Amino acid sequence: MSASLLVELFTEELPPKALKQLGEAFAHRLQDGLIRAQLKERDTGNTRIYATPRRLAALIQDVQSKAADRIESKKLMPSKVAFGADGKPSAALVKRLEKEGATADQLERRSEGDAEYAFLTQTIPGTHTRGRPAACAGGSARQAADPENDELPTRRRCDHGAIRAPGARPARAPWRDIVDVSVLGLKAGRVTHGHRFQGTKDIPVAAADAYEEALAAHGQVIASFDARRAETENLLRAKAAELGASLGPKTMSPRCWMK
Repeated sequence: MSASLLVELFTEELPPKALKQLGEAFAHRLQDGLIRAQLKERDTGNTRIYATPRRLAALIQDVQSKAADRIESKKLMPSKVAFGADGKPSAALVKRLEKEGATADQLERRSEGDAEYAFLTQTIPGTHTRGRPAACAGGSARQAADPENDELPTRRRCDHGAIRAPGARPARAPWRDIVDVSVLGLKAGRVTHGHRFQGTKDIPVAAADAYEEALAAHGQVIASFDARRAETENLLRAKAAELGASLGPKTMSPRCWMK
């Protein structure tokens, strides 16, 4: 069974010049972690990336609730070392099985070349959504907050509450889709926050896929960096046309438009 997964890291003001890169890095690291954990099959190109001056977020679709179990076979030692003359496990093998958390009935003998070896065959349970995505989210959040992060134009340390965390800005509250997890020492929940002056402060989000719409409707926030940029350009061009002016061709930088 698969579903959409939303992760939001709510922050203080982020560096404007690095905002787009930070949002992309946050989402891509999270998605890559889920793929490695076999909780998402591949990059299907339908991940939604959100980045505003006070948040980084990603909506990743088709995340499995649990990865498939897998069979793992591991070569332990030569059979002549693993078993005594009576065929019973040797002390060396017993110690190795204790280390692996396995039992003798999971062993099999197989020949490789001119020698026979003892192999341990185990069924490894698939990762559950409540485990690995939490770790992926934490890693992405910590990376985004890392003072050595190359995506940041400036580096500094900052505080939030009783926790001292390295980062571009203090992380205030991450939001997860029904996953009980703490990231950067902060508890996840169902509430996101709107624009500090124009929107509703606390906005409950019923489902991951409702995040963007809820922020726009109640928070007066366009969560997508690209959509917000496009809307800003449209408003500027409409006003310029009303005044009989021009912002210049689209190939020009915003700095040139303002000259």
